[in-house]
Amino acid sequence: MLQQYNQKELQGLFEVLPEELKDAILSEQTAETIRKICERYKIEERNMSEIAGLVGNVLMGLFPPENFLASLQVELNIEKEKSQNIFQEINRFIFFPVKNFLIEFYPEIKFAHGGKVADESIAIEEKFAKEKLEKIESEKAAPIEESKETKKTGDDVYREPIE
Repeated sequence: MLQQYNQKELQGLFEVLPEELKDAILSEQTAETIRKICERYKIEERNMSEIAGLVGNVLMGLFPPENFLASLQVELNIEKEKSQNIFQEINRFIFFPVKNFLIEFYPEIKFAHGGKVADESIAIEEKFAKEKLEKIESEKAAPIEESKETKKTGDDVYREPIE
């Protein structure tokens, strides 16, 4: 989950951004692109603002793009195929034009020709979404005592939890 920042912290972060990222965040074209994408995929209005917030957080360097697809699927409960299409369009029309500036925040991000995220990024996101869904399902299915018992005997202590 995304860390919460107060208005003063966000303003300070915004002020040090390159002009191109500031323009992308404040652009009417960015807002219109998000709106059109959401309308095309029949996204509920309450989720539109969540998607816009995720885009803004990526552009400000607060939320890694590799978690974007998983957030669409898990947190906003958008089906897999639809969320992949939304993610690809946002990458192509919003993130790709400012990719050189985003790479400063996220050096691992890779764009393929035409503004698509390279296949390995999609694989990372799918793995993240799958692990997060499995964790949620296992927490719902297993009583609290069983999950504590499992941690003592079978979990890999070197693996970081996904939250």
